[in-house]
Amino acid sequence: MGDFNTCLIKHDSRSTQLRSIVDSTNLSILPSSSTHHFSGCQPSLLDPIIVSSTDHISVHGQFPAEAFSYHDLVYLSYRIRCPKPKPRVVMQRNFKNFEESSFMRDLGGIDWDAVLRAQTIDLKMEIFNSMLIQIYDIHVHSVLSS
Repeated sequence: MGDFNTCLIKHDSRSTQLRSIVDSTNLSILPSSSTHHFSGCQPSLLDPIIVSSTDHISVHGQFPAEAFSYHDLVYLSYRIRCPKPKPRVVMQRNFKNFEESSFMRDLGGIDWDAVLRAQTIDLKMEIFNSMLIQIYDIHVHSVLSS
């Protein structure tokens, strides 16, 4: 959308080249009348609206802007639907009644050999996280929120 400095009313090499580029890229030029009006000159179509798809266009057009420009103001309105955000469930832990001393005691009682014996770093992390989450599940109240 805007001033391409190529008049699409004329059938010259510049307009043919612009139309060719638009066609070869599967774009469309929306129909409009002349958009550039300079006294003493023929009106010209310098401000085309070029879109990738006409399916979602609600309205398009132009308004004269004689008070401040030789170019008309071109506009376009799309009909689009914003995707609804997917619901998100978040697990939170409430540490209000957390007793650090009993947590540390149970943490110290974990047999970490399974982590040390695991063959890959990914498996080590999976086992470590699982053991840690089990201890948290015992000592900290879980709350779901959305």
